[in-house]
Amino acid sequence: MFTADEVSEEVNAWVEKQTNGLIADLLPPKSVSPLTDIIFANALFFNGRWDREFDPSLTEDSDFHRLDGTKVRVPFMTDDVFGYHIDVYPGFKVLNLPYRQGSDWRKDGRGFSMDIYLPDDKDGLPAMLETLASTPDDDKIPSHRADLKELKIPRFKFGFDFEASEALKGLGLNLPLETIIHKSCIEVDEVGSKAAAAAAVMSFGACGPAEKKYDFVADHPFLFVVKEWTSGVVLFLGQVLDPSMN
Repeated sequence: MFTADEVSEEVNAWVEKQTNGLIADLLPPKSVSPLTDIIFANALFFNGRWDREFDPSLTEDSDFHRLDGTKVRVPFMTDDVFGYHIDVYPGFKVLNLPYRQGSDWRKDGRGFSMDIYLPDDKDGLPAMLETLASTPDDDKIPSHRADLKELKIPRFKFGFDFEASEALKGLGLNLPLETIIHKSCIEVDEVGSKAAAAAAVMSFGACGPAEKKYDFVADHPFLFVVKEWTSGVVLFLGQVLDPSMN
């Protein structure tokens, strides 16, 4: 027999190991009680190296403009723009950064990349998200391919957690579960990105090339998506509102 605290420690240790230390405390204190019947936990760890890594010696501090109009100095990565392309949409641009591919790519064509959605306006993230939500298929939004003139992306690392049971019930799902805890973490630097996600479910006694070149300077809030190319499956998705927050 184990005490509630011992069970929490066991689950948290397993999650920390599976996510290479990115998520250390999935279950918060007192989240497990003697009434807990079942704990279902899963974890996902993604460690991707850029197909074309950024040179750390070129990284420089610069201003990042927050949505509230304030700004903060953070490290920005940069690179020679040769070979980079972006898709230009009305009001925003999208940069695709492929990860270095492994054996899956050689066997069945599976590969991973990060797409960065950057609004044209420094406070344009809400409007861009509204556009994307109203037209989930990017292909249906008019766009054109363009070459880059300048590329700057901030380094960032942050995590997020929430209790998901109420949100799922709001979608009409009648789940025989009392608590669903989800945590995720991502770190992006010159080499690539590390990302992890974990969840615990607990039951408590229930049942074309363009002539014009564009700058891609991500010095204001943007959206990122880590996905698999062939299936379109999204592994991680988030908004960078302040890269200085860890």
